[in-house]
Amino acid sequence: MPMGALRPSREPQRLTEVIEAIYDGVLDPSSWRQAIEPARVYVQADSALLRVYGDHWKSVLQSESTGFDPAFTEAYRLEFIHEDPIVPILDALPPGRMAILDHELPFSRLQATRFYQEYLKPQDKRHVLGGSLLRVGDSSVMVGFQRAHDAPPFTIRELRRAQALVPHWVRALKLAERLRQEQAQTRITESLLGEAAPGMLLFDAHGRVVYLNPAAEHLLSRQDQLTLRNQRLNAKSRRLQSWLDATLVAKNREDRCGCWEGSSARFTSLDRSEDIALALLPWRGELALACGCTQAVTAGILTPLRPQGSLSVAMIQSLFGLSPGEARLTAALTRTGSLSLAAEELGIQISTARDRLKTVFRKTGFDSQVALVTAILRSPASIAGATCPRPRK
Repeated sequence: MPMGALRPSREPQRLTEVIEAIYDGVLDPSSWRQAIEPARVYVQADSALLRVYGDHWKSVLQSESTGFDPAFTEAYRLEFIHEDPIVPILDALPPGRMAILDHELPFSRLQATRFYQEYLKPQDKRHVLGGSLLRVGDSSVMVGFQRAHDAPPFTIRELRRAQALVPHWVRALKLAERLRQEQAQTRITESLLGEAAPGMLLFDAHGRVVYLNPAAEHLLSRQDQLTLRNQRLNAKSRRLQSWLDATLVAKNREDRCGCWEGSSARFTSLDRSEDIALALLPWRGELALACGCTQAVTAGILTPLRPQGSLSVAMIQSLFGLSPGEARLTAALTRTGSLSLAAEELGIQISTARDRLKTVFRKTGFDSQVALVTAILRSPASIAGATCPRPRK
């Protein structure tokens, strides 16, 4: 299989793995190193790095990489940073825009520099794709991917893959910084993060499951009210089975113009030991396009059901920079999976809810309910709510 071509059946899983690894860095900065490797594989590069510059690109504050010689990494920090011809190009690009730097810096010019002859060439680095993710004050964060001399140049295909990861890099970096500044959730363990990770399923227009992640498999195996057989979800309750049939089969719902906003249901175990919620949402936006799973039209987010109000609205407001009303809507949407149900729960008009959701998308950088809800469920706001004691009656 040629470089740059992932098997269609693996691409959604690859993308999910990268996004999960990126958000893991919110709680544990050492996890950025684990995020770089799956990103390298997804973009089909030979090496990759995430680097934090300070003092207007004149110093390196942090560097995580894969496929680089540690000795050269230290040499860059001490010496080669001052001779790097790629830095001015990154500085000129708008934050969040990825570029194939071969197009911006002709190889004849690069080849004539000491940076290439003594830093890139000895490490067999020839082709570069990257960009600046975020700028705060005199600090900048960049991500870069590299290929060797005998490898083909990066193409638009790999550029799009790298660009699809940018909103998640940026959001995770901002969350990590806000979390550090507020000194909140510093004792959250990796096991709690695992408990908060949502189960994700993708369905085609006929209601068949075309992808599910390990978290979804685990949640389905822990209860008997919702099972997966022959690529279809089956509910023991006739009422819930009718809801599944009506919602998952695209022709049975009113979404011809993309106006369907999602729906959710609660599946209660007989002994009430393990209730779960299934939120069904439209599968569209940048996340859907980037994963390449074109047959999917519906996404399902499966979570252990927490009591109403367990999501920390205050932390959602703080971490994501939302107003109180926008944070309450986001929390309600995460609980219900439906904008109309969220509006009903909050006692507001659906038109008001739509306007607030548009503002939430603009402030958070997400373009779909799936991406927003997934980020909330993986964020400290969900973990904080899950660990807060229940109020006494």
